[in-house]
Amino acid sequence: MLKCLTSLFSSKKTANSSDDTSLNTDNNNVANAPVNKTEKTSRFQPKMEISQDLLDEIKNWEIIELPRRIYHGCQSSDTSVDIQKLTLIGNKWFSTSMHYAGSYAWHFMRNANPPANSRYCLKLSSSKVWRGIKRPDDFKDLPHFLSKCFKLSGYNNSFQFQHTLQLHLHELFGRDSDIIGYYWADGGDGNDEICIPECQEYYKVESATLLPDEKEEFDKEFGNK
Repeated sequence: MLKCLTSLFSSKKTANSSDDTSLNTDNNNVANAPVNKTEKTSRFQPKMEISQDLLDEIKNWEIIELPRRIYHGCQSSDTSVDIQKLTLIGNKWFSTSMHYAGSYAWHFMRNANPPANSRYCLKLSSSKVWRGIKRPDDFKDLPHFLSKCFKLSGYNNSFQFQHTLQLHLHELFGRDSDIIGYYWADGGDGNDEICIPECQEYYKVESATLLPDEKEEFDKEFGNK
């Protein structure tokens, strides 16, 4: 999920799915980093509570229009994904870069050795223009800040942010607001990141592109997309 973090459903599946991944880190570009070196950890259980420190910070952030077309990398075994039905549910991370988003099909929190033809990049779109909070370009030390907000360790701060973002946005702007997500334009590598809670309410999956089984082949084929 967040570039700056170095460690950061019955018939209706829950938003806190086992395929949660956070995006890139300030010090480690996921598109080029070693992948899948650990087994998946047990599913994180967020505390659904407000952080006043987080509210006080994001209430001052610029409000911008979110992109209408976005991408999400996944594996077909992810509990929030149905490749055949072209559906994705829950609190998810996206990018307007297909290569950057697709790289997360190899994220170290996912299955390191899935069956062949298991990795996909979803293309999603929205017929409506939604808005989000834009992280300031000079807001650098997010890991320390989230640790202060949530009092968790490493990667769990990223997960907590992902799963309580909607709660904080509703607190600030109301449940009926069109401000639905978080946007970071560029962490220094030219790639943007977008977090959208309950993404199925706002974006629809247009297509699912089957990715190569090998990361090197994926980079070669999709590196400029």
